[in-house]
Amino acid sequence: MHENSYNNAGYANDDIELEKKDTNEDNNVITPPIEFARGPDDQIQDRAQWGNSVEFLMSCIAMNVGLGNIWRFPFIAYDNGGGAFLIPYILVLLFLGRPMYYLEMCLGQFCSRGNVKMFESLAPVLKGVGYGQLIGTICVATYYCSLMAITLFYLINSFTSNLPWSECNPVWDNESFLQNLTCVASKASASNLNNTISSAELWFRIEVLKESPNINDGIGSPEWRLTLCLLVSWIITFAVCAKGVQTSGKASYFLAIFPYVILGALLIRAVTLEGSAKGILYFVEPKWEMLLNAKLFALLFFFMLFILGVGSLVALKGCAFTVVMDSFPHLKIWHVSLATAVGGFLVGLVYITPGGQWIFTMVDFFGGTFIFYVLTIIEIVSVMWWYGLENICLDIEYMLKKKPGAYWRICWCVVIPLILIIVFFYFLITLEELTYEKKPYPTNIIVWGWALLGFGVIQPLVWLFIEVLRRHKDQGYTEAVKSLFQHDSWGPKDLNKNKRWQEFKAKAKHVRVLKNRSWIVDKLCILIGKE
Repeated sequence: MHENSYNNAGYANDDIELEKKDTNEDNNVITPPIEFARGPDDQIQDRAQWGNSVEFLMSCIAMNVGLGNIWRFPFIAYDNGGGAFLIPYILVLLFLGRPMYYLEMCLGQFCSRGNVKMFESLAPVLKGVGYGQLIGTICVATYYCSLMAITLFYLINSFTSNLPWSECNPVWDNESFLQNLTCVASKASASNLNNTISSAELWFRIEVLKESPNINDGIGSPEWRLTLCLLVSWIITFAVCAKGVQTSGKASYFLAIFPYVILGALLIRAVTLEGSAKGILYFVEPKWEMLLNAKLFALLFFFMLFILGVGSLVALKGCAFTVVMDSFPHLKIWHVSLATAVGGFLVGLVYITPGGQWIFTMVDFFGGTFIFYVLTIIEIVSVMWWYGLENICLDIEYMLKKKPGAYWRICWCVVIPLILIIVFFYFLITLEELTYEKKPYPTNIIVWGWALLGFGVIQPLVWLFIEVLRRHKDQGYTEAVKSLFQHDSWGPKDLNKNKRWQEFKAKAKHVRVLKNRSWIVDKLCILIGKE
């Protein structure tokens, strides 16, 4: 790997120079001799690098802000008490989301590997965690692009003289969705909304999705207009990723900045409307009809959604892309990018069928949420309670030249593992039947959902079995199992950095040993960052 790789990623540690000889200098600390380990992939060719640290930052921003922020967050907030929802949301963001995101970013940047190779180098037994996360990422990426297709379809229809979802269509009167309900035009004011359904919702379900009332007769065939939109979405994603970070890094400037410009414009527009103060105060009671006054804002809004989708999908696609390139480094980048785009398009066709939203909800629950939750528990427990808080903090200190503070340490080692485990068991105890639009799923679909979940979370055991079979011929079963729990391959991928890191780590641990503290005091000092 190039010497400037961490500089390009925004993490410069080349100027950390440690004494390489045994002397009585530096507080009379004698650094013990070091044996340098080589990872299983040290001979892999150099990885492509970001053009500069700004490209890396912009790519992170584009990945972080996606369709979910606009599409899912308002609904979840509305469904959970509006403004009251923000309190637990902010707490979870501060004590779970932000620390976990920072930890995963540090792990990947430190070892310069994709998720599978990263877990394998940390300990071969964890290799399956990376593959399980890959399965979850593929689930999200495939349905994510179907949302982009729908967004693109809305964007195209926004160019019409009258927004088609703003008025009720008499043709809809006989639709099953209108049982005991009255269609209300989205741009109209209504004092009584009981037993009504908006024209926007009907247009979405009838004209866009051509949704079937149930899935007992199958999901149907893909809608041809959405198929074209899906194809365009994947073509754009392929173009952005065609040469890896060389192209995606340049595109990240637009993908990251443009959505914020539009969101800012929409915010300014919204706060100048009559009733905006009430909407801000109560969060769930804004005057939505006022937003349809200007067609321009509809155009900008759906274009922004599409750009958000591209930015997030590039990151999701990059996960699968990195796993393939780590395993087969001599493949051409654009070949892998094309193959993942074609595969994503074919799978995505399932979600733009009349029954696609049923499948979407099922895959999102079992594959896009449940798999990640289970594997995140395994990940945080393995990293913090097995590899150890002390070790990971030394790794980060070497890379960033500063120690993680007590906030990060307590969240990583105590708050995140305990809360995730408690919430997981609470979730299992209170688990309710999965429904779509308050309609229960057929048993066979639920079985497929649990099978998808099982396929993802069983990957650690599957790869444990595979690795034991692969290694036992040379080592025997006992030694093969022991070797799977070693951290020998962990460290910076570059051998020069790896050497300096091991010297730095050994010296830091030796200093701590000389302090001769009790085990409890030592662990508490590590927890609060007072080694």
